[in-house]
Amino acid sequence: MSETLSHVRQLLAPGGMLVLWEKTTPQRWLDLIFGLLEGWQKFSDLDLRPNYPLLSKSKWEQFLSKNGFAEVVIIPEIEGTSTALSKEAVIIAQADSKNKTKERIYPTTSPSKVSLSEQQKSYLEKFISTYTRKTQKSKQRALDCRSVMADKRSAVGFRIELKEMKYPIIGESSKGSRMWDIDGNEYIDICMGFGVHLFGHQPQFIIEALQNQLKQGIQIDPQAKLAGEVAQLIHELTGMERVAFCNSGTESVMTALRLARLATGRDKIVIFDDSYHGQFDGVLAMAAANEEIKSSPVLPGILQRMVDDVIVLTYGTAKSLEIIKTYAHELAAVIVEPVQTRRIDLQPKEFLQQLRQFTKKANIPLIFDEVVTGFRVHQKGSQGWFGIDADIVTYGKCVGGGTPIGIIAGKAVYMNGIDGGYWNYGDDSYPQKLQTFFAGTFNKNPLSMSAARAVMQHLKTQGLALQENLNQRTSKLITSLNAYFEQEDVPIKMVNFGSVFRFVPSGNYSYKSQPIGLDLLFYKLIEKGVYMWEGRNGPACFISTAHTDEDIDYIIYAVKESISEMRDGGFFQKKNQQISQINVKQTERVRGAL
Repeated sequence: MSETLSHVRQLLAPGGMLVLWEKTTPQRWLDLIFGLLEGWQKFSDLDLRPNYPLLSKSKWEQFLSKNGFAEVVIIPEIEGTSTALSKEAVIIAQADSKNKTKERIYPTTSPSKVSLSEQQKSYLEKFISTYTRKTQKSKQRALDCRSVMADKRSAVGFRIELKEMKYPIIGESSKGSRMWDIDGNEYIDICMGFGVHLFGHQPQFIIEALQNQLKQGIQIDPQAKLAGEVAQLIHELTGMERVAFCNSGTESVMTALRLARLATGRDKIVIFDDSYHGQFDGVLAMAAANEEIKSSPVLPGILQRMVDDVIVLTYGTAKSLEIIKTYAHELAAVIVEPVQTRRIDLQPKEFLQQLRQFTKKANIPLIFDEVVTGFRVHQKGSQGWFGIDADIVTYGKCVGGGTPIGIIAGKAVYMNGIDGGYWNYGDDSYPQKLQTFFAGTFNKNPLSMSAARAVMQHLKTQGLALQENLNQRTSKLITSLNAYFEQEDVPIKMVNFGSVFRFVPSGNYSYKSQPIGLDLLFYKLIEKGVYMWEGRNGPACFISTAHTDEDIDYIIYAVKESISEMRDGGFFQKKNQQISQINVKQTERVRGAL
């Protein structure tokens, strides 16, 4: 009842009226006294007794007040529980006038179902049998550990129709563009560690760096000897004045926002819908319904107060720029994925230029989250691609070469919040700038620093040609598949940003809604030896420098074969086939009626 009233309060405008009509079923006093009535035990507890069958006036006031209602009138007046039996009552309550942030009403956890034709059901049943036989060890391993290992991958994008294939492929080994699972299956990998393996699996220059460090030991407490050199290399390639290291993209974003708030003395931040900035509570927000700047947590377990200072706007729109201008005096930062990995098709250069121009004028730190795209599309990342300099940039993924890493790089005025700024020996200098909290046992650990130095040196040596060649190879894949999809009337479109790409339903670029056919296509590709994350609405795909032209050709072949086979099973049918089937069904219904 409390939950229901809370939801009702959300629907009412401030000052709105709630009218309740409560009718009590008459009970025999004999039943009440001797406990013959079902639920009689409630009458033996003085705290519970007023709730059965009616609350007293004071209890109603207390109960409704707790759920956002200020004034309570009851007709007729109920002074106590003894007069509540065998009565009807009308309760009138006014919603309080305070405009509270609406609480998130979370959806049910029950999986939704889709309607499949008999042809589709038959095809799906046969394919599931083939897929699970081929990857049976991965499936058994998932089942064996499920009771003891909590694993989000077993739940993300769960579909009841594909339940028997809902398990991660377990890797055994990898090399170059290839990966092998514990069943012995070989794959061309286009997941590539969610963007980590820019140079493919086990590139020799990274393996040698890690092996050399392992021979020397893993010293955690003293400063890693390579940390300063890695910072210098990042400074040279990006132009960022100072650099700090942590262990994940989540930590780098969390620290960047903390530094921005320290420097500005302001609290609110702007993020954009469909962006992903890791699992820090302070960015796990969504725009509240019918509210311009109010936010709600994206899921249970995240406190409302953790997102009260987060404004979630639509990316790339003029209205969002106007809202930023309106609340500029309250903003500690605007953080943006210049190209969102969930919306790769959206690359709003003009919007970013206008955003940079205004935030610079208003002294609002502009933060680029380049954990995924950094160093992949350009040596200077999105800053170099769009010709826009941010105040703080976060990096990760490919820089660690497969080891955990997060990087915060930025202008000294912000980065000085880590350590108080530059000071020297032999004089009266000291860390003068105000500092915030920043720490981590494995920050700058020797393995991550060794791998990062190897990566940064390789990027510096190869120059911009590395990214240009990689982008061109990806363009070949995208162009070829889009031409095929258009020619064959397949409702899929390929979108990319450099070597980052996605399969999306035509006309629907949102990662939040994906037809079952697209999910099934991903499983088909795995079955044909092209590995991508099995999760629905998952991250983008990636091409690495280890992928060859032959790899690209096979990926194209696998997609075409998968589509052809799925069409035989009733999926991705051409429009004229769909119309023909509808006409057949209509004819059958008419014949049945006759």
